[in-house]
Amino acid sequence: MNRLLEKAINVIGEETKIEGHIYSSRPIQINGLVVGEIIAKKKITVGNKGEVLGNIKTKNIELEGKFKGNLVASGKIKILSTGAFIGNMISKGYKFFVVEGGLFKGKKISVENEEIFKIDGIEEIKDLKIKVKKIYNTKDLSESKIILRKPSNHKKIS
Repeated sequence: MNRLLEKAINVIGEETKIEGHIYSSRPIQINGLVVGEIIAKKKITVGNKGEVLGNIKTKNIELEGKFKGNLVASGKIKILSTGAFIGNMISKGYKFFVVEGGLFKGKKISVENEEIFKIDGIEEIKDLKIKVKKIYNTKDLSESKIILRKPSNHKKIS
């Protein structure tokens, strides 16, 4: 595989809104709005203009923007000074950091059970079906939408 592709990340740009399910084996940078579920084997970064409303299952997460929902993370959870976390999190051990100015409002549960952190089914990402209903610049039209649909044979990750 090309080394450049191995290091590639998925970027959701500013003024972009995505509703649905996102599954990725690569890191994700969110600078827009995601409403739904995100499952990623690698790090998720929510930029200072980014926002996630929904559930996330990942290894590491860094919040510069806003997150509201439930989080399951096996690695580092970092809330930076501009970051806000409202919801519940399940983490492994004590790799949880809130920088001065960052907001954490919710419950944190630390568990050692490896099964809860297991991420399966990512190899099926190539079969993900994307159905675009609307996509346009939110600055101009106040809403941009991409609806993602899972294939019917995709396993639900709980």
